[in-house]
Amino acid sequence: GWRYSLKFDYDVVCVDAVEAVDHAIEAGTAVAYRRLGPRYQAPSEEIAAAFEEKTGRPFPTSNKINVGVAFFDNQAMQQGSYFDNFLKVYGALMEISPQMNATEQIALAAVSHDFGERFRPLPASMNRFARPFKSKFEPEADIRIIHYNGNLKPWKPIEDRHYRMAERHAEISPLLLREMWLQHAQRVQGFEDYTDQRPIQPLELLTLVKKLESSAESERDD
Repeated sequence: GWRYSLKFDYDVVCVDAVEAVDHAIEAGTAVAYRRLGPRYQAPSEEIAAAFEEKTGRPFPTSNKINVGVAFFDNQAMQQGSYFDNFLKVYGALMEISPQMNATEQIALAAVSHDFGERFRPLPASMNRFARPFKSKFEPEADIRIIHYNGNLKPWKPIEDRHYRMAERHAEISPLLLREMWLQHAQRVQGFEDYTDQRPIQPLELLTLVKKLESSAESERDD
């Protein structure tokens, strides 16, 4: 209904988000983004001071957020004037330091902190980047929403460098995640008009797997 929503960027595929959304609702979450390891840092003390003077908020120094997927309690957003405040903070940042990187994310992080503990991290599974994974990665547990935020966009032609990277790292998962997007998208009306890319045929995929296996075996022999 109207009360809660998930915001997606254009470059995502939703596999199964129901359980995580239920958890966010039960926890009383107002807003949630995936948080990353690095923290925001003001370019200078002067900019941090100007930001606080103009917005009435400290410059956020929390973990960086990725805004490709977001959970919102829409009622809390409306009552807290979240998006109005975002526009004000974003405008202040552009006035103070128009060349600053990640201005949108910094502004969203700043106004999200207005909700205190109700500003919570979104599980990584809800914004899983389509990049090589660690060996302990468990697809069924760790994929709820796939975010194609790298340079391997499924609707664009795959490049030789992507195959070379897969062979060099003996890591096929980004290519398989590309296939997941194509498998989902080809069932959507207008797919043929949007892209000329098509899923890899089984024999093509098998050939790629064998190349990766050979590459891994060669590295072990060395």
